[in-house]
Amino acid sequence: MKLRDRAKLFGYSAIAVFVLAVAPSANAQSCSTATIKGVFARTDNGWVIQNGVAIPLTGISVMTFDGNGKWTAVGSGKLNGAVSESTGSGTYTVNPDCTGSYEPDVAPPGRTGKANLVVVLEGKEIHILPMDPGSSILCNAKKVADR
Repeated sequence: MKLRDRAKLFGYSAIAVFVLAVAPSANAQSCSTATIKGVFARTDNGWVIQNGVAIPLTGISVMTFDGNGKWTAVGSGKLNGAVSESTGSGTYTVNPDCTGSYEPDVAPPGRTGKANLVVVLEGKEIHILPMDPGSSILCNAKKVADR
């Protein structure tokens, strides 16, 4: 075997070893309802359409997930500058691909309260998209304590 061929073979082997070593860490995490357990600090930002007008919405809350499909929350928000306080509770599910959803036991007036979610960083963070018609809101929740 020529030196040039050996160098190519070594190069290809090195690439194969690198790809095989990196591949397991690139695989998607596996999740379940138990993946999100604990206390999360949540921020909300977006818009709500009222009478054909986009109105800004911001909010903060503390959400607690029990790891068994139940959640509670307490927080405050601003809709076009008007402050409101809120509490809530409900159920949630998380699929093996780390997507999921939640909904409240009692929906807020004029809303469904349903949301889709994606769990990232092995349950340390949740990206949440409320599914209410006439809104465009994105929420992020970061784990702050175990429970």
